[in-house]
Amino acid sequence: MAQPNLPNLQDRIEALSQLGDYIREDDERLGAFVARSAHHNGWFTVDNQQRMLQAIAEEFLMRDKLEDWIQAYPTIEEPGLSAKPKTIGLVMAGNLPLVGFHDWLAVLLAGHEAQVKLSQKDPFVLPFLAKRLGEIEPRLANSTRFVERLKNFDAVIATGSNNTTRYFHQYFGKYPHIIRGNRSSVGVLHGDETTEQLR
Repeated sequence: MAQPNLPNLQDRIEALSQLGDYIREDDERLGAFVARSAHHNGWFTVDNQQRMLQAIAEEFLMRDKLEDWIQAYPTIEEPGLSAKPKTIGLVMAGNLPLVGFHDWLAVLLAGHEAQVKLSQKDPFVLPFLAKRLGEIEPRLANSTRFVERLKNFDAVIATGSNNTTRYFHQYFGKYPHIIRGNRSSVGVLHGDETTEQLR
């Protein structure tokens, strides 16, 4: 899967910001994949998916935000990193629409290639966005590969339940890895919160 001609960091930022512009356009092709996802998984309502897409476009895929984020990682700009990309395996969770988008974004922004095992609960929208990114910047067209099983990767980022993380540690423990399990939080509402407080 190695690509010797991946775009440089500024070209990757430009392509990703254009993907954000595309999401904000509310294109009917993207809408069709959102509808398909809602039909496939009743928990992923069209409204919730659209909110997630807008948050991704506004919080992750704005040029200035991408540039600010990358400033914290100066080694990404070192010569040669993009010339020899690593293959990073991503095991996506399916508890929220596009919950693994940030992991995918980080891999691409760092100049690596993503080998993605999608959740069966969320199999449609991310592949479409990856394809659209390849249309925007053809040198990124082969930078993401969707697979049924990860193999021939250099590192892995896996997210799942506490039960599945035990298997992740068993399968991926010998590779550089980030493995995430369940996380919980609690909010106490009294019933008199304003709309602004709820936001």
